[in-house]
Amino acid sequence: MPDDYNEIGLLVKGFLNKFYYNASTFLMNIPNGNFIHHIEVMPGKGAKLTRAAGTSSFIISSDKKFSFLKMNSGWLLKISKFCIAVIGKVSNLDHHIIRIEKAGKNRNLGVRPRVRGVAMNPCDHPHGGGEGTGSPPRAHKTPWGKLTKVPTKRNKKYLIKKKLLKKFG
Repeated sequence: MPDDYNEIGLLVKGFLNKFYYNASTFLMNIPNGNFIHHIEVMPGKGAKLTRAAGTSSFIISSDKKFSFLKMNSGWLLKISKFCIAVIGKVSNLDHHIIRIEKAGKNRNLGVRPRVRGVAMNPCDHPHGGGEGTGSPPRAHKTPWGKLTKVPTKRNKKYLIKKKLLKKFG
């Protein structure tokens, strides 16, 4: 069940029918001030935003074509009213609190152990080999030799012109 679920479940009456928590509908039908999740960025492309456990976005305002959403990260997004979203918050709010205290718990969940590349031989990993412990001798790489730990590159022109407006706080 979602966090903000009530027994009746009624949120608002729309022009088609009643809307309930966990009901998916177009952004144009959801009034301002409601929490939503599983949001489409482009109409018909599927949910891309706010899908993790315990997350939600907030509809701040809307105009003729767009709705303005405040994300969990603090960003303000402008999204078409013809995109579909789900009303409410994603369940399992306590997901970030759970601690996996020992390796056996992770193994029971199906996660295999990770071995650091520095602890391997040079034939097994680009960071391997050498005497003793220490940092990798060159730039950080994946086991297949591709560079990693490089700054993420966003297409800032697209973000600023199309969707992303500003960050709060």
